Amino acid sequence: MRRCLETRITPEGFKRRRYQSPTGVRSTTIEVPVEVWQAVNGRGASYIRYAQAMFHEERQSLKRQGLALVASGLSQREVARRLGVQASTVNRWIKG
Repeated sequence: MRRCLETRITPEGFKRRRYQSPTGVRSTTIEVPVEVWQAVNGRGASYIRYAQAMFHEERQSLKRQGLALVASGLSQREVARRLGVQASTVNRWIKG
């Protein structure tokens, strides 16, 4: 679903990867040891809520894009192929 644009090593020695979703949203991940992550992650549950909200927003954007493609006359199968989702997902979006 996401496409990796690049993988680099940070000056600290961690792997950093940049991704792009089918909707064009770019994100970056950094692989760090658990001990380092726990030391810097003081946000806790609020960060989890933020990540869930971002996931929901990306899925809503994908749904809007899919419905627009269906409305323009593309088949459900073609829309699913273009967006990188299952045809049953597109069908569920159409049914409401």
